[in-house]
Amino acid sequence: MPQPTYHAPETLDQAVSLLAANPAARALAGGTDLIVQMRSHRVEPSAIVDLKHIAAFTGVRQTADGGFAIGAATACTALKAHADLAEPAGSPMAQRAAAGNRDAAFHESLPTG
Repeated sequence: MPQPTYHAPETLDQAVSLLAANPAARALAGGTDLIVQMRSHRVEPSAIVDLKHIAAFTGVRQTADGGFAIGAATACTALKAHADLAEPAGSPMAQRAAAGNRDAAFHESLPTG
């Protein structure tokens, strides 16, 4: 199988166009699941569309209701470094968000069947 073509779009429109033009392409955000599946030959994409260069998909922003919006391609290190999420002694919302992110990171790291 040939190596997949790598794309790093900078806008959502570019990413959507690349994925729509190639049904065998796969989106890469965090990468954990896709990389594992590629290594085990469960998926063999013809192209990889890396979403980490799209600003809307990265970072942590506080929402108007006091919650947090976390981009799909936000690295776990960014979550750890974010002031409102990093301190377990912070607000109850920050504590719940940090606990939820730890749980999500754990579940994402589990092998799939």
